[in-house]
Amino acid sequence: PLIQENGDPLCDLLYTTNFAFFGLHEAAAATGDPTYREAEDRLADFLCRIQVTSEARDELDGAWFRAFDFRRWDYWASNADLGWGAWSIESGWTQGWITSVLAMRRMGTSFWDMTGETNIGEHLDELVSRMFPESDPAFEESVRTERHPDPARPDVAEGVTFERQVVFGCDAGRDLTGDVFTPTRIPSAPRPAVVFLHGGSWMHGGPSQFHFHANRLADRFGMFTISVDYRLSGEARFPKALQDAKCAIRWVRSRADELNIDPDRVAVSRAIGGRPSVLDDRNGGRCRGL
Repeated sequence: PLIQENGDPLCDLLYTTNFAFFGLHEAAAATGDPTYREAEDRLADFLCRIQVTSEARDELDGAWFRAFDFRRWDYWASNADLGWGAWSIESGWTQGWITSVLAMRRMGTSFWDMTGETNIGEHLDELVSRMFPESDPAFEESVRTERHPDPARPDVAEGVTFERQVVFGCDAGRDLTGDVFTPTRIPSAPRPAVVFLHGGSWMHGGPSQFHFHANRLADRFGMFTISVDYRLSGEARFPKALQDAKCAIRWVRSRADELNIDPDRVAVSRAIGGRPSVLDDRNGGRCRGL
């Protein structure tokens, strides 16, 4: 979500560079290929050079921010993910992965070798009960807002119309559908539209994941929203799911006059890593922060 165009001088330490560092380390250890080792060494040098130093804030000293602008050579982070502030530090994916690889380099080992004879499975039952307690109000609330227990009857605000399984296209005799939320009274001014694509790595999930969000946008801001029931990988191989999403976007824009939608303000929201990201259809799918 940080890099909008090829050539942007940004380094993403949450979804990209941190994982690449680990992958290069394991590839170099497994193959002995000097190309992988050289790339890993150069990335390690870069990461050590951009590591945060702070005498005033102990909790930041030695950490890495969400991203780095290497043209200005300055720390930088983004609100590309919902809930992330302008200066964000992620303690799991960023700090954990980078420091683990640096430690393995010092130890002269790899994750594969270190875990070859692990006995972590012996502790699984105890850890699962700690990580997933029987009653967790915060988790239950997140599930409630992301996936309604009855997809056919979501919570719909007064003044919002809900239509389930609206057909927006057809492929090989199979109807392509989505769940629509829109104000019962169409606003007088042309309005934005949002096409929601549920999470699940294109393999799992369903449109009800975004029922809460689609209803909220229709209710509070008068938007036209549709949560797409794209074909999962078990039914249709890639790129069918992506083609279904594009078909939904074209369908929304084709009804702009009828539904008073501003065709230049059609956005796509897709759950990535558990968080929504937004694509603006005006610029060919460029990511934008929420």
